[in-house]
Amino acid sequence: MRFTINAYLLSVAVMLALLARCGSGRPAGDAPTEGTPDDLSGEDVQRSDLLSESPVWSSIIRSTRPDAQKFLKEFQGNVNDNTLRRYEVPAPSALCPKFNFSKMCDNAFLSFVQESCLQRQVQGLLKFRVLLKYVEREYPSNPVLPNFKFYSGLLISLIEGKMKHREQVRALTSSEEEMLLKEMDNPDVFHRRMTAHSILLKLNEFLIDSKKSVAKYDNQQTSRQQSVAMQL
Repeated sequence: MRFTINAYLLSVAVMLALLARCGSGRPAGDAPTEGTPDDLSGEDVQRSDLLSESPVWSSIIRSTRPDAQKFLKEFQGNVNDNTLRRYEVPAPSALCPKFNFSKMCDNAFLSFVQESCLQRQVQGLLKFRVLLKYVEREYPSNPVLPNFKFYSGLLISLIEGKMKHREQVRALTSSEEEMLLKEMDNPDVFHRRMTAHSILLKLNEFLIDSKKSVAKYDNQQTSRQQSVAMQL
């Protein structure tokens, strides 16, 4: 979409400028309406200053894991995970660009890269909220739906708490949502259900990759802080 392309080009331009120096919005979303699950109390939402160490990650990843046995039973073993992965759905990627950070890079560059990565995670979570509306049409009682609704609200709040420019990330408009869902629709029941299962699989993979990406920048920041402390 046009706004996504423009945002990407702008981020690339700023990143190139910061790289040269180094070498020489939107509300969080609806508040969760589901009751707090037993495995996560309010006090446990954030026990560490590091975003990647929040127990919300393990909770949302575990509660959105696809049920492989039910999937195989539904399709009588005629399809598998590889078949699902070959189904093309407009699922976002959580992987952030890889950079070789060095002590020569200044804080402005590191801050920008981390901010871009966090914005990518929130944008992806918001898009999956829309994609799950497609899943809901085919499987309205799927347990992933309420689980993701609850935990994504918590996770977005945590991520935005680490962002400096949360206003730069916005949810899709109603017309953009409608277009996205319409593009995936199909009169064939088998195709629709395979698409729904593919979305669920890619959602869980997105969350796993998202945690890895956040952990990478958390570790980089921790290493840099320790290096600075040793020099004092």
